[in-house]
Amino acid sequence: MITARIIPMSEEYRDKLIEYMHKKYPTFIDAYIQFDVDEAIGTKESGTKSIIVINDNNEIVGCHLSFITKAWIKGEEKTIVWGHNTFLDEEYRKTIGLDFMLEIHSIKDGFGYSLSDINAKIQKKFKSTVFISGLRLYSLFKISLFWSIACKPFGKVLKIPTQLPQNILVKNDTFYLCKNARDIHIPNNGYWNKDICEVDFIRDEFFLNRRFFNNPVNKYYVYTNQERNCYFVVRPILQNGFLSVQMVDCRYMPHQQEIAYNIFTAIERICMTIHAGKIFVTTSDKLFKSILENKKLCKSWPIAFVCGKCNVSSKDSYIIVNAADSDGEYHA
Repeated sequence: MITARIIPMSEEYRDKLIEYMHKKYPTFIDAYIQFDVDEAIGTKESGTKSIIVINDNNEIVGCHLSFITKAWIKGEEKTIVWGHNTFLDEEYRKTIGLDFMLEIHSIKDGFGYSLSDINAKIQKKFKSTVFISGLRLYSLFKISLFWSIACKPFGKVLKIPTQLPQNILVKNDTFYLCKNARDIHIPNNGYWNKDICEVDFIRDEFFLNRRFFNNPVNKYYVYTNQERNCYFVVRPILQNGFLSVQMVDCRYMPHQQEIAYNIFTAIERICMTIHAGKIFVTTSDKLFKSILENKKLCKSWPIAFVCGKCNVSSKDSYIIVNAADSDGEYHA
């Protein structure tokens, strides 16, 4: 009989997890896997919520990894986790598969998005709160896409630019490229939307520096305006051979509707500057969704967003989620 056991991730299994990840996710770049495994191990302060499955030969045959962060939930700051890269080898699913899923489900204040069909059925069985319509991926086509298409017959190879504009003028405001998180005036100890969201994921100096300014995986461009009371994060990507811009994250105060429109205009101007053909946005932000849904040549797809045992009231609770919250953006 094939047997295995579930244990917390630890430094002892670092190299084995790196090897396992490369085998199970061959399209993942090494920088991301190294970063993900380091995050899964955690620190003395944060501990770990990541788990691995070990067989009788002390080999890794499954994993569920986590990013640990903080959120404001119903008037209280809590440590929460974003689960991702969940996999169990086929030959172990009948013997330990149920225990594996129950162990994942037992993680309090766990979140995740972009479910497989099987995982969606499992979450339904566990009665997790699934926000089916709130989170969406938007793809907005720009006129520069036709320029990219015209270049292909002539063998012109598009490359990701190594720099974006330092300043972007929008109406009576200017957005500036940030050097670090201190360039941004962060309100409410990083809880920008605590007054309108049942769950507000933190965006403080520590999060911004770790996720964007000091991230070893991707190059990010963070902009703020003249008053430094908002920010947005983009990165240029090649998608199916076409240069595109992905909006990874964005924060502004709830009453600053005009700033939201200015942020999107600034992103469009970045596209024009580098001749990018598409804008990709993953968000549940109501205002940003309304901006995108009023744009011509914009398509969208729903993404399942799951809350575990976090006591969220219902699937109608308002929660702002962007691509920066989980790991999907790393693979774009």
